[in-house]
Amino acid sequence: AIELLFVFGFTDLGRWTDSVYADLASAERLSEQMRAYWTHFAKAGAPVRGAGRDLPEWRAWGEGDDRYLVFDTPADGGLRMADATVTVDDVIAKLADDARIPSLEQRCHVLRSLHQWSGELTPDRYAAFDDGACLEWPLELPVLAGL
Repeated sequence: AIELLFVFGFTDLGRWTDSVYADLASAERLSEQMRAYWTHFAKAGAPVRGAGRDLPEWRAWGEGDDRYLVFDTPADGGLRMADATVTVDDVIAKLADDARIPSLEQRCHVLRSLHQWSGELTPDRYAAFDDGACLEWPLELPVLAGL
């Protein structure tokens, strides 16, 4: 539900948003772009190029090879249609190297959330993360415990 921060313009909520993006100006621009798409969708039934009609086209699912719109800053590729599949292994690999999540406990919390909310992370994968570093925080802990 992280898109809600952008849809409603909540880009400066201190610790709740500081770990999501480092550049407030870019986050505010993404919020404006997302609201333009959502506004046009509410008005016309399709997001197309947003309310100002000047954004990349957000095509319907299944039109062409690209299947979804990626909302990102220009430094990270910008707004673009994409079709890449994200797997559990991709998430785990990115989590291991993500500097925005500074502590091991927080990384393990993200993994527990993945396990508890999606069922896609097996106990064996959790135990293997960072050579067993998350075993200090068992999978059975509540997702919001200590954070």
